[in-house]
Amino acid sequence: MRFDSQPGEKLVEAPSMLNTDKMRRMPILPIDGVHMTTNKILIIDDDEQMRDILARFLMSVGFEPEVYEGASIVTDESFFSANVVLLYIMMPELDGLSYIERLAPEILQRKARGEKTPAILFVTAFGKKINGEDGLKLRELGVKALIKKPLELDEIRETVSRYL
Repeated sequence: MRFDSQPGEKLVEAPSMLNTDKMRRMPILPIDGVHMTTNKILIIDDDEQMRDILARFLMSVGFEPEVYEGASIVTDESFFSANVVLLYIMMPELDGLSYIERLAPEILQRKARGEKTPAILFVTAFGKKINGEDGLKLRELGVKALIKKPLELDEIRETVSRYL
């Protein structure tokens, strides 16, 4: 696209406003009457400061964060309408692993019907890896990454973007 700046001045090249790569990655699929938004990110963490930092950052780079202070208050509708879920593993009441195990039957049913389920990114303060049968089971349920605290915001942006 070209723009005239002032009469007699050179024409300036401006980038196209359409990012066709991004558009190809952004399907809107119906799920039980709910349409998935193209960049809805759930943040589930009991640390208020961490939720606030992540939400503000993700909003500033064009995502639509939805925050919860614990997994026990997230509705199934909200979970399944998200594209990505940032889920802290260690939380009071209902930890991230138990939450995903509770949702496992519904996740597997939706996958069997060919419906999209959110990519789950576990967040942990511990350098713990999830291996073996547990790791395979979690990958089958949609766990895509284990992100260690302290969080690097650029890493969060890149990782979230990868699964949209």
